[in-house]
Amino acid sequence: MTVRDGSVEIRGLARPARLTDPDAQPFVAAADLAVRVRRDLWGDDDHAESLPEQFALAANTPTEHWRAWLALDARARVVGLVTATLPQRENHDVAWIDVVVDPGRRRAGIGSALLDAAERELRAAGRTVLAGWSETPGTAPGRDTVPARSGEGGLPGGVPVAAFARRHGFVLEQVERLGRLDLPVPAATLDAVSPAPSRTAGYELVGWVDAAPTAAAADYARLKTAMSTDIPSADLAQDAEVWDADRMAQEEAELAARGGHRLVSAVRDLRTGRLVGHTVLERFDARPAVAYQEDTLVLAEHRGRRLGILLKTDNLRRLATVWPDVRRVYTWNAEENTPVLDINAELGFRQVGVVGAWQKRLT
Repeated sequence: MTVRDGSVEIRGLARPARLTDPDAQPFVAAADLAVRVRRDLWGDDDHAESLPEQFALAANTPTEHWRAWLALDARARVVGLVTATLPQRENHDVAWIDVVVDPGRRRAGIGSALLDAAERELRAAGRTVLAGWSETPGTAPGRDTVPARSGEGGLPGGVPVAAFARRHGFVLEQVERLGRLDLPVPAATLDAVSPAPSRTAGYELVGWVDAAPTAAAADYARLKTAMSTDIPSADLAQDAEVWDADRMAQEEAELAARGGHRLVSAVRDLRTGRLVGHTVLERFDARPAVAYQEDTLVLAEHRGRRLGILLKTDNLRRLATVWPDVRRVYTWNAEENTPVLDINAELGFRQVGVVGAWQKRLT
């Protein structure tokens, strides 16, 4: 396939059995490109997945299958990569894709060639919805704003990734704020925002590291099922996920294979003994100074009691003891998720980026 700056070959990328195998070189080169692209965007490796992480993520599981395509130049160097994650339990028509191009080879049609090749094969595999995320450092959309079609907020229209997505038929469905919290958070700040005991009477905190205890597994699965439908998702194709103990154990094993760890705080309703809310922080061995705020959920019938802030302050206090090397926490929240954005502001998160959820329906 020919592009404007010469010839590139688009080739499928297979996951090697082991990274030390002779046929692993294309995968290693592709992983290196993915790291360099994230580093070029953010100026650090806080959002770059290491080679072992990418290798673990590329393993097919009962929940997700992985596919990828490379762009090779005339010297057989990897200059572009597109990966696709194909859900297997739900969302059978969706493929989540990510396109990256060598920073020195952009605006030459390589990304378009990769996307066209991937789209043809994903369509043939029965996927009718392509979705993906874009990341833009900064805080304000600027003058030429691309508004979210079904959510709130917008993205700077002048950034190359927005122009690329729109040119290829993708629609911006949702916008998220990327927030950062520098640690340690002063104890006085946590005390000031923590709810009064009278607001949370009748509830107690519980917590764990990595795998959920057996006694909490059923309730935790119920919370994760609710998480798939209760958080704002605009008009993104999203089926309800069904979680059980086996699925949780599989996910925990996959996280461990990536060098990941999980810190969970949950809240129990003393009247029923059931868990009714949780929040999750994750950390990876490759980036010991960084943690990522993942799920935060309180079941609808228990909201309005400041249980969300109770959970987050508890997990930040525990983080200081369990992971003392962590110096910053990142979080992603939809612009329409005002309650969680307000909690983050109380805790001291500041916006450092804008994230867009793009979607293209092939039919």
